[in-house]
Amino acid sequence: MPGASSDPIQTRELSANKLIVGVGQTPVTTQAAYTQTYSTASKTASNPTAATVGDQGATQNTGWGADTEAHFDEIRTLINQLVADVLNLKQVQVAIINDLQAFGMAG
Repeated sequence: MPGASSDPIQTRELSANKLIVGVGQTPVTTQAAYTQTYSTASKTASNPTAATVGDQGATQNTGWGADTEAHFDEIRTLINQLVADVLNLKQVQVAIINDLQAFGMAG
């Protein structure tokens, strides 16, 4: 193709709207910018730290979901691990958004 770029993705500026164009594709207007209130980025998607919660010995008589202090501690630990896992996913998401914005592929 004469004058074609070797880059398979091209960006064209029309008015105030950036259009993302792939070779032979219909232009798509980029959407509004992401609002990032959490800014820590990570490009490492860690293995999950949380595991499934096993039987905590609860019976109908206890009604609390666990029967010993150690079982309650295990539940608290698993919740903290889930929080850490979600935080890591947020950091990877921020890194992806930052990269897309740097390449002009996201607002």
